[in-house]
Amino acid sequence: MTPEQKAARAEKREVEKAEEAKRDAEKKAAQDEKYKEYAWIEKGKDAVLARLKDPKSAEFKDVYFFRGADNVPMTCGQVNSKNSFGGFVGFQHFVSGGSPDMTFLQNEVDDFASVWNKFCTK
Repeated sequence: MTPEQKAARAEKREVEKAEEAKRDAEKKAAQDEKYKEYAWIEKGKDAVLARLKDPKSAEFKDVYFFRGADNVPMTCGQVNSKNSFGGFVGFQHFVSGGSPDMTFLQNEVDDFASVWNKFCTK
């Protein structure tokens, strides 16, 4: 093997290593983003629970992370829980910015559709 061939082979290995490192970094960044989204979802669900009369009875469904208007991170979904009389009220949509004061329940907001459309719809 000539010195030129050795140099070309070494350069090719370096390029392959750099490409692999880039793929690994992209994969890690995607995993980190998924973890952050999961954590945000849990924070949003906790904020919803803080707004309910009977948080222990809460059932969630169709919960997802979404960056809505102005790229604001939100947790969106549906929740069912018991009311003051002990009966389930039925699933209602919710939008949560991660704290109870930034959480909106469908049955408590007059124009909830506009909130939902702004923060939870593509």
